[in-house]
Amino acid sequence: MGSASDWETPREGTARRLCQLAADIEASLAIAEESGEEQAHLALFKAVVLYDLAGFPGASASFASRNGFDPRIREFFSRSPESLWGTMAVSAEAAHSRLRAEPALDGDWDTTFEQAIADLVQEAALRLQQGINENVSEYFDTLAAVAGHYSVGITGDDLKAVARLVELRETNSSLNVVSKLSPVDPSGLRAIGLPLELWPAQVRALDEGLLNQKISSFGFAAPTGTGKTALTKLLIADAVAKNPQWKVLYI
Repeated sequence: MGSASDWETPREGTARRLCQLAADIEASLAIAEESGEEQAHLALFKAVVLYDLAGFPGASASFASRNGFDPRIREFFSRSPESLWGTMAVSAEAAHSRLRAEPALDGDWDTTFEQAIADLVQEAALRLQQGINENVSEYFDTLAAVAGHYSVGITGDDLKAVARLVELRETNSSLNVVSKLSPVDPSGLRAIGLPLELWPAQVRALDEGLLNQKISSFGFAAPTGTGKTALTKLLIADAVAKNPQWKVLYI
């Protein structure tokens, strides 16, 4: 966790494997019988961050749902469609309807930093939904500096790792990636319900020419629930935007 936030590509090669192994260790510590409630909670938090850094959003979402995290943090890792981190809202204004109020968390430990993280990830999602190109990394830097002066379980390295996740999501946001490759405008992307953030496999498909009409055939194999339908809708919207006279048959 201490160095992962500085890696250029934590979701590839050896870096990905290291993040996965570290996440497995933290998840094991979280369920160990000798772990107290607070220690288990913090170990699980580190595990969900590391799984997400490694590019295993399914594992991250699964563990995040188990341990009484702030609902805004659960939404950050689960990417549930109805949340701010799910599909793009039909309009920038409509995104406000998905905001969550700050909850009162149970537990015998100080949740100040966890709720601060929840505030920041929700603000980051709202900005991405609205197409505002302003990140919240400086706020995470401030939190990390403050955390260095207190013993609250969550460390500055943990906060930097979450900030790195937010940065990756900004880089892979649908608005950011698709706008460079397609004439479909933001309102069109919202209309077809694209996810706020594209998954690594989706970004790779786009980078390798999915929307390039010089490529007449393209294969994409991925597990259920990893974005094949969203890519298909984007491919159709892109084809019609480039060729208004076309009709598309989807089988």
